[in-house]
Amino acid sequence: MKKFLVAALVLLIVATLVNDAGRYLRMMFRLDTATQEIVRIAADAAPSERGKSQPGGRAAVRAAQERGLVVYGYQIEGNEVQVWTQAMVDGTWIYGPFLAWQAGKPLDTPLEITDHKVAFVR
Repeated sequence: MKKFLVAALVLLIVATLVNDAGRYLRMMFRLDTATQEIVRIAADAAPSERGKSQPGGRAAVRAAQERGLVVYGYQIEGNEVQVWTQAMVDGTWIYGPFLAWQAGKPLDTPLEITDHKVAFVR
């Protein structure tokens, strides 16, 4: 009986780690792909920036919202457009709460990941 309980506990720990790693890696891939699309959308809208209130930034925010992400930074310098995005990784059972505990935040604080991409205005 004791061997069964130990084996069940080990199996639960492995399942938890696989769940956390899968959610984190899947969101990283999704964020990377979406940020590349968002910066391209912003770069396509950027040529009309002259004298207007940043249509590239507004286009980036709209595109991010459609994908469930947040744009927390946008910058255009010359022919270069930069976009910073953020996503929340929900459903991690150990990794997210552990990082929240280390930062002194509530344990149910979602894990945040960020990305930064650069594109050139066409």
